[in-house]
Order: sequence, then C-alpha cells, then structure tokens
Amino acid sequence: AVDPTLAFSGQADWRGEGLGYWPRYAGLNDRERGTFLAFLNSERRAATVGIGYVFLYFYGLEYRLLRGLAAGEEGRTEGLRILSEVARLQQHYGSHGSFGSYSQKFLAAGRFKLGVPGDVTDNDWSLAPHIKAAQMVMRHQALSADLAFAWAQALTDEARSTTWDVVRPEIKTRFGQLYAQRFG
Repeated sequence: AVDPTLAFSGQADWRGEGLGYWPRYAGLNDRERGTFLAFLNSERRAATVGIGYVFLYFYGLEYRLLRGLAAGEEGRTEGLRILSEVARLQQHYGSHGSFGSYSQKFLAAGRFKLGVPGDVTDNDWSLAPHIKAAQMVMRHQALSADLAFAWAQALTDEARSTTWDVVRPEIKTRFGQLYAQRFG
C-alpha cells in the first residue's frame, strides 16, 4: 500500500540494496520510495531493478487477491488480471529463486481461489492439486489414477529426482493398472 503522506525523492536507487527481505512501503527511505513509485509507473520488466521492489509490488497484488477483491464477477475479473500480471512478472523476474518460488505458489493458490482449472503434471504437485485431492478424499470421492500418482510422488523427494525420469512412464503405467484393479 502506498501512503501518499510519506515523502519521496526523485533520485533513484534502482539496485535497492538497502531494502530488507520483506520490504514495506512505510519502511523505505525517501529515495527507495521514489524508486518504487517510478517502478510502479514503468512497464515493470527492467532486469536491473532490485528484486525488493518487485517483491513490494507483488505483496500488494497478493494482498489484493487474497483479501481485497470485491464479491462476484467484478472481483473475479480483477483477480484474473492480477494472476495475469504475476505470470508476466515471472517472465521477467522468475529466475530469481525466491520470487520464482513464491510467485508460482501464489499463482496456484490464486487459480484455486478463482476456480481456474489447473492440470496436474507428473512432476508438479503444487498447492491447487494438493487441495483438490484433499477435498476429494474428505468428500469420499474417488481420485483419478493420475491424481493419485501425483500425490504418491509428492510423498517422497526421491520420486521427484531426475533418476525417476527414466522409469517414470513405466511406473506410472503399472501404478495405473494396480490402482484400477484395487479401486476400479
């Protein structure tokens, strides 16, 4: 949230080296606030901007989606725009480890909240499919073999290793056969 009563400077500090790990607007100095405002007014894709400014912007989007959307179709439309913006930010800043991880998890949670379908891939066990599987189990609904296989893989780090990549298709086929025999 931008507080318009706080001073800002026109001298930019694009590297943002003084920003803490969880920056907040009120905690920025005048130069950092001015830089953040310039970042907001930009296309938000400069490779040289400090990742703290990207996170500060992301936190605002996160808050808006998770707590500040209007009810109904208007809120859903805004939520979809937020998801689109975060996906766009990932293209420019997703290689930064923390931002890539946080934004990916946020997109999964946001898609789930807005009811946007997401596919479960063999190597992906993000928040949305995990919640979907848990809800199905709580409702005593049958899981598809693909969803059950993805869940089973999530139980161990070894199943997500590259060693499994060679044998994964055979294991998945055999899992599907045994799953169908046992659960129909």
